[in-house]
Amino acid sequence: MLESINIEFRTFIFIVEFNTEFAHSIIEGIDIPKRTTVRSFPSGEKFIQHLSTLKFRRNDLVIVFMGYNFLDDYNHSLMNGIEILESIKHVNPKIEVVMMAGEGEKEYGAYVMKLGAHAFIPKDDNIATRANNIIMRLCGNRNINSKKRLLKITFIIWLITLVALIISLIVNF
Repeated sequence: MLESINIEFRTFIFIVEFNTEFAHSIIEGIDIPKRTTVRSFPSGEKFIQHLSTLKFRRNDLVIVFMGYNFLDDYNHSLMNGIEILESIKHVNPKIEVVMMAGEGEKEYGAYVMKLGAHAFIPKDDNIATRANNIIMRLCGNRNINSKKRLLKITFIIWLITLVALIISLIVNF
């Protein structure tokens, strides 16, 4: 019976970055875990539109690396990074959002963390290393949580079996 319980999880990694070359360099630099889908989007609006069409399972791990202007004074028709973060959390609060900050945007770190961002990392030469660390930590945590869930289910089944055995012994005694 326990063999039918699936503790495997799928991982979805989305890169939201207007600079497609930079997004591609992140994808090339990360170590992609098994059962992982990776996709990039040039704008937050396109990502939100795609996200609303997806259905995730309970165990799925969804990580979004978002490099976006936190405040856009130039093009008010586009959402800024904070609005996109809020939209992502509205669609699915369990999505892990990692904000990637350019020069002059680092002061927003504490604010986006309060809004639900998992992490805030600078766009620099070490971004692939930081992204890998975050991905491996989140995958490790998800794996531990899946194993805890399996252990709880195993314990409950064991307990029910023990109670049934005790009841049958009492009835037959």
